[in-house]
Amino acid sequence: MKKIIKKSVEKEFIGNILQFVAKEGLTIYNIEECMEKVYKHMRENASLDKDYQADAGSLIEY
Repeated sequence: MKKIIKKSVEKEFIGNILQFVAKEGLTIYNIEECMEKVYKHMRENASLDKDYQADAGSLIEY
């Protein structure tokens, strides 16, 4: 069953990313490149015995 992420968790997650991006002076291109690597890692390492699976580039918790 798909676990729904609470809005407060989502807001905190996004806020943390934006804070780090601003602190490090990253550009949209840096962020896109990093996220592609994150998605690739998740797809390659997702398995049924883990808490997450990558599906179409999204983090889905079960």
